Amino acid sequence: MKNSTDTTGAFEKYPPALQEIIATAERGRDADWKLVDKRLPEIMKRHSGAEVAIGWARKKGLTNKESENIRDLAASMFVLYEDHLTGDDYKALHKVMQFDAKKPAGFRAACALFKHSKHDDEKKREEVMHVLERFSKDKDPIISKHAQKLLAQEKKEEQK
Repeated sequence: MKNSTDTTGAFEKYPPALQEIIATAERGRDADWKLVDKRLPEIMKRHSGAEVAIGWARKKGLTNKESENIRDLAASMFVLYEDHLTGDDYKALHKVMQFDAKKPAGFRAACALFKHSKHDDEKKREEVMHVLERFSKDKDPIISKHAQKLLAQEKKEEQK
């Protein structure tokens, strides 16, 4: 079922649970994000669900130019993704981190890069840390606390 106004690709060939998460995130209300935050880990826990979700995130999510909410959802999927990322994944997440530098999608992209690029290029790692540093002072307490937690984790790892 393809909707002619569907810019997210949610209705192409994806399971109903993923379609629901995409549509919910696109609405972008606080209550919607609470539902996404609750349901997304369930989808990403199952290997097949995670692969389908990441496939959507790669194809439609990170590259969506119309909706920051969709880029945010896609980056959130990469935060929860347990497998290895491709070079294109890193590039796309980096692009979202830069494009949405002061928005939740940029924060989530930085979180995904933080998780998946522990031993990556030092310059890129510094850029991620700089973005997290900026978000550690964000007015949204959930974002700022999470950024502070990641920064503390990095500092602890550096001391080892």
